[in-house]
Amino acid sequence: MIELLVVIAIIAVLATLAVPAYSTVRESVDKAKCVSHLKQLAALTTTMASENNGKIPNWTEITGPWHWDEIRMYTGTPTNTPLKGSIFQCPATCRNPILSKQLDVTGGEFPVGRGHYRFNNFYAAGQRPKFKASDALLFWDFAYTTTPNADWSHYRGSTNPVLNLAYADGHVATVNATDLRAGNRSQGIAPLYPLGGSDYTARLYRLGWVLEK
Repeated sequence: MIELLVVIAIIAVLATLAVPAYSTVRESVDKAKCVSHLKQLAALTTTMASENNGKIPNWTEITGPWHWDEIRMYTGTPTNTPLKGSIFQCPATCRNPILSKQLDVTGGEFPVGRGHYRFNNFYAAGQRPKFKASDALLFWDFAYTTTPNADWSHYRGSTNPVLNLAYADGHVATVNATDLRAGNRSQGIAPLYPLGGSDYTARLYRLGWVLEK
């Protein structure tokens, strides 16, 4: 009987140790998939631009279609296919119960669901990088949702919250989401929308398009 209790206690301790380890591994896998999705989106976008005199497709919130619709038309994917599980959605966001509850709702302007990556329609739409393509931001990790303080796909209680940024040369940078949330006014970097308000003049948006470093 004592031996059985000892075995049960050991199993309980091992299970306690395994849960955080599993969570860390899953978080790493989510981040890796997110980076892969953004690289694919950047590659497809620049390929489309190469067929349009070097100009990025004119995806805007007002006059143009959603970027996921045009990219899917370009690749021959039916636009009525749900976005869930596609390259337009971040696995970390899908695991967030608060965000997924909102994002899984379809209808209105989001009949096939919502994408998790924001396109830089403020400066990239219909344009070509004016300076360095490696500085020109195309997409970033962002969930279309009104949930307060939960707009970052990876900002979900992680000990190392990060934000993935995809640039016009195809590379993806992983940065600290907490730093970007606060911004750095001394360096002219405004907080990234929407947590810092509708400040579209943030240096992060403009670099490569209208500003040099």
